[in-house]
Amino acid sequence: MQAFLADFSLRPSCYACPAKGGKSGSDLTIGDFWGIEKIAPEIDDDKGCSLVIVHTDKKVNRLSNNSILSEISLRQDPFKGNPNYYTSPYQPVNRAFFFSQFGKNGFCKAWKKTMSTKLQDRILRKIYQLL
Repeated sequence: MQAFLADFSLRPSCYACPAKGGKSGSDLTIGDFWGIEKIAPEIDDDKGCSLVIVHTDKKVNRLSNNSILSEISLRQDPFKGNPNYYTSPYQPVNRAFFFSQFGKNGFCKAWKKTMSTKLQDRILRKIYQLL
């Protein structure tokens, strides 16, 4: 989970995703609705909320007849708390180093070396980046 949250374990294509901003060609996009507590606090239950972004009229008509989905009036931009809809994450500088260590030593040792502030580990990372 630490590697995922620090953007280390993403696929390489995620760092330059061509499908951002609704360019995937899909009818809809489904994801976590970060910031729902600011936009529609009345439906925020602290258990998480999903965001459905409809890209085609075909799906708008189909989904509007679905009683499972509740429609809310968005008082603010839903993307304000969801910047990953438009922007790809930055690739961590030490990602290649992490995976080289991961292949040799396993996750725990690789993570410790990658995130360590010890001088020896910082020098090792710098040498790896220069190679």
